Amino acid sequence: MFSDPPGKYNFMDLDSKTRARQVCPIAFYLIFIFVFIFIFSIFLFSLAYPLPGHSGDKSSSGQKAVVTYIYDGDTFRIRFPEGERRVRLLGVDAPEIGDPSEENDLWAHLARKYAQFFLLRKAVTLSYEAEKQDSYGRLLAYVWLEGKVLFNEQLLEQGLADFFPLASLHPDMRERLQQAEEKAKHEKRGKWQPGWPTPIEDNKAKNYYGEFQAINLICRQVKVERSYTLILSRRSNFQAFIPGERRSSFSVLNLIIPGVKLTVFGLVEDYRGRPQVVLFSPAQIKII
Repeated sequence: MFSDPPGKYNFMDLDSKTRARQVCPIAFYLIFIFVFIFIFSIFLFSLAYPLPGHSGDKSSSGQKAVVTYIYDGDTFRIRFPEGERRVRLLGVDAPEIGDPSEENDLWAHLARKYAQFFLLRKAVTLSYEAEKQDSYGRLLAYVWLEGKVLFNEQLLEQGLADFFPLASLHPDMRERLQQAEEKAKHEKRGKWQPGWPTPIEDNKAKNYYGEFQAINLICRQVKVERSYTLILSRRSNFQAFIPGERRSSFSVLNLIIPGVKLTVFGLVEDYRGRPQVVLFSPAQIKII
């Protein structure tokens, strides 16, 4: 048999303690390398697939997108670089369009009109909670305007929706949205209002874009077209717009002739340089 060369030793000839001292450093280095590779892999994964922004993070890590369509007050279609998705606002439940209750249906249309005014074709930032998608495949999100205004909260503050307590809501956001709803109730805004606000004159309407107002006007003309009806003001370029599909419910139009004084209620918006209010229900008109 061959013997070990002079000056060499056989590892197996060493006693167990000596062998352990030889093995321990090797095992330590192997474990260190494994842990380093594992942590580094997690770091690389987080760069490639960042987690969505936390509910309290307005814009730094949220997803940027553009709103392309408004279904109702709390549901939109949003375009991301990779495609479009339906989005449902977290913690918010707006009235449903087509509700059997005329009052609920009216506020559903007004909530949708409000969302169109502030969101349609606008760039927004989305952030999420742990439950990112509902059973219908819609993203559940907080929608931020200009990285600082939370639209979920704004809709509740206007009295255009109810707070919806999802279990996944962060406690801070749950409290924030609940307070927004309580504020609307306390200030009697939106569907919580007992009556219309004090009317403003039609020549002042352009100062109230994006607000719900009651507006006094004197009819100059009722203009009936195939797809819409306009009530035009005598004193200014203000107009009240009635969509064609809603016109059949406006029997009150038979009483509105040139010279008649009336008050209309709704969201003041700009239409080609003219202030206007869209009327979805005859309940939005009062003849003085």
